[in-house]
Amino acid sequence: MEDAAAYLGVYTIGFLPMLVYNVTSSVLRGLGDSVSPMKFLGYATVLNIVLDPLMIFGLGPIPAMGVAGTAWATVISQAFSAILALGHVVKRSGLVSELRQLIRFDWELTRLTVKIGLPAGAQQTLVSLGQMVIMSTINKFGSIVVAGSAAGGRIEQYAFMPAMSLGLAVTALTGQNLGAGRSDRVSQIVKWSVLISCSTSAVLTIVAQAIPGVLISIFTKDSEVITAGVTYLRWISLGFVPFSAMFALNGVLRGAGDTLPSFFMTLASLWLVRIPLVTVLSKTSLGVRGVWMGTVTGPFVSMALSYVYYRSGRWKTKAVVSGPGEEEDSPGLDAGGENDALNETEREVPILLNAEGSGSACDEEPSCESD
Repeated sequence: MEDAAAYLGVYTIGFLPMLVYNVTSSVLRGLGDSVSPMKFLGYATVLNIVLDPLMIFGLGPIPAMGVAGTAWATVISQAFSAILALGHVVKRSGLVSELRQLIRFDWELTRLTVKIGLPAGAQQTLVSLGQMVIMSTINKFGSIVVAGSAAGGRIEQYAFMPAMSLGLAVTALTGQNLGAGRSDRVSQIVKWSVLISCSTSAVLTIVAQAIPGVLISIFTKDSEVITAGVTYLRWISLGFVPFSAMFALNGVLRGAGDTLPSFFMTLASLWLVRIPLVTVLSKTSLGVRGVWMGTVTGPFVSMALSYVYYRSGRWKTKAVVSGPGEEEDSPGLDAGGENDALNETEREVPILLNAEGSGSACDEEPSCESD
């Protein structure tokens, strides 16, 4: 308990640099630069690896700090990535020469930021609280099940990375194309993102079903823990494909600034479906299998809700945040007037997908959480 308190006390210091990095990385991805955030995170990871043993065991003038040293290494690495990302954004945007504009408080922009960001923040709060409730249920089955699910959770995290990366790409591409008045491209972006993401996840699901023991044994050699992890992975991997589809579909909503529906989807899938099922099934003869069965329902429910809302097209009615002196327009409309003066470079937002189709954003979509 003392080690946990020491770690958490230091780790919370890193919340601010973590926020700075996430914000600046989002700005860069919105500008179509997804490489720089990856580089900065890579540099921070290398630094963290170097600092961990130094701060845990000590070296020369650096005292041995034990568990707290791990937290300090993480915080320093987070601050390093935040400085790199912020410096890159400032240099790229020319903010140094516009300090007066930077210092001036913009109430309207703040209102829009809170309007879009608050539901997303509340959604993550729901997810964190839900994970605590589910973990408390898992803990009742003993340390072996906890260790097995932790090992399986590592595999799960790696399996989710492609889907999450494509979801971020969908967010950036959706924002760029809606801002350029090209909502017709969004359907192609979603179609190919869902196809690529679900195909990748399907392969990972097959691997997880075929050799779960081999995967779990990477993290532990305890036979009982491996058995528990295999059970976990075989159930949870069934949700890889729907999770991938859900993340791509939600990327459209985030790119359109329509974050409130995602909040309610999480509320429904996690708190009205998953947690009640986990609680009830865990008390039946299914035991811990009931927990995994209840847990894997989440991605399916989230995917269905996301798909229904995406097909409704309501996200297209959200106003685009305009630049100084411009008016806000519906992203799916060519407003005419001053907007007609946009040159072809501004209108033709480059994307890496075959976006020749001219149908609406709801045409020809495939049926596609992590909560």
